[in-house]
Amino acid sequence: MIDTFELTLNNPLTDEQLDQIADVDFDNTDRIWFHTKHGKEVEFTKVRHGRWLPKHHYIAGYEFVSGHICSGCGEDALNAEGIDFLTDFCPHCGARMDEDNVE
Repeated sequence: MIDTFELTLNNPLTDEQLDQIADVDFDNTDRIWFHTKHGKEVEFTKVRHGRWLPKHHYIAGYEFVSGHICSGCGEDALNAEGIDFLTDFCPHCGARMDEDNVE
């Protein structure tokens, strides 16, 4: 599997260059870097979506919800003080959490 490769593109893009870009497996690509003709580096990052899922614990046969975890990376939604803190983005993987996606 190739981790990186380089393309030289024109502005505006030709149909052949668009085909080269479309042939890349974007489903498995999270980030792409571009360099402009003036040497500026531009990063394209794919938007990830996730949900805050309840974190269940079982004590003596009883179920307790003790916070939330990200559906994308499985990390806790705890802030530095250890308090369940549901944000619009996962602080670990960057997944966007929509308003209505808390279970």
